[in-house]
Amino acid sequence: MKRTLWIAVSLVALASLACSLGGLGGGTTEESAPPQATSGEAPTQPPEGGESGEVPPPEVASDALEGLDSYRGRIVWQWTSEEGTPEYMEMEIEETRDPPAKRYVINAEGESMEWIQIGDTTWICSDGSCIQSQQNEEMTAAFGQGPMIFGLENASEFLEGTEYEYLGQETVNGVRTRHYILTPSPMMLMPLTAGEVDDIHSEVWIANESGLPAYMARFTFSWKGTHEGEAGSGEYTFDIYDVNVDITIEPPEEAGSGLPEDIPLYPNATNVVTMEAMATFTSPDDPATVADFYRTELATLGWNPETDESMGGIIMQTWTKEGRQLTLTISPMEEGCSVLIGEE
Repeated sequence: MKRTLWIAVSLVALASLACSLGGLGGGTTEESAPPQATSGEAPTQPPEGGESGEVPPPEVASDALEGLDSYRGRIVWQWTSEEGTPEYMEMEIEETRDPPAKRYVINAEGESMEWIQIGDTTWICSDGSCIQSQQNEEMTAAFGQGPMIFGLENASEFLEGTEYEYLGQETVNGVRTRHYILTPSPMMLMPLTAGEVDDIHSEVWIANESGLPAYMARFTFSWKGTHEGEAGSGEYTFDIYDVNVDITIEPPEEAGSGLPEDIPLYPNATNVVTMEAMATFTSPDDPATVADFYRTELATLGWNPETDESMGGIIMQTWTKEGRQLTLTISPMEEGCSVLIGEE
């Protein structure tokens, strides 16, 4: 049950991240310590000061993250049933604008998954192995629009429909903010709670500093309710910090360079996915053209042909080299072909 819940909550968070939070831009250049979000967090400190005139309602910018050079974020989600069994998910986030890169590390129940994108290349790593993929421009643009931070599809709409109480100004995660207590409906929070909820307490801190658009520097809520028929309580904390500090995102250490040097990638390959000595890709070229490329290149690189067959338009090749065996399956598509390469 825990594994299933972790995956569900992770996907909710990853699917909703980008524009939900409001834009980020400008801000401090000194790296701050990561915020600590733990169960039983100390009560909020008294506000640092009031404001003259009418205080605006809690609102965030609609263009989320677009003005941000870099940032770090953290999500902590925890559910504890009345039987006392906790379920926990934490996600650490980094993003840079130039060069465009993102990194997410999800930890839950002793398991860990890392997701990195640099340019049009993405790595997903777990248990010491990585899947590497290369997106076309359309897929890369979709990724850039956001995976992910908040777990609600549109934070601005969420705040617009929520009753609130203004508490004052505070400095949170290195920026001056307006602090509000929220009174959201249980229905609004269901994407984050994965179950029925009641007895909700929620707070938000929205950036209110010169040179910064309004964004959620921190959002928290706690609740009681049921999940999968079990009663219990939950906590959720989201923080953005280290705005516009110097962050370098690199490929994961366990990731290789893709296929071995003596197994070439087809020059006109698209939608490439590699994992250890296996690769799949598509190409706008026809199967015969791709097959001819591998007949020539693999022979040049010392591979010996074993079989070369065609059945129903699918071309299958087998090659050997110094105790290794390589198989290629080239299948026709409506436009071009798909290719599967595997080494044993």
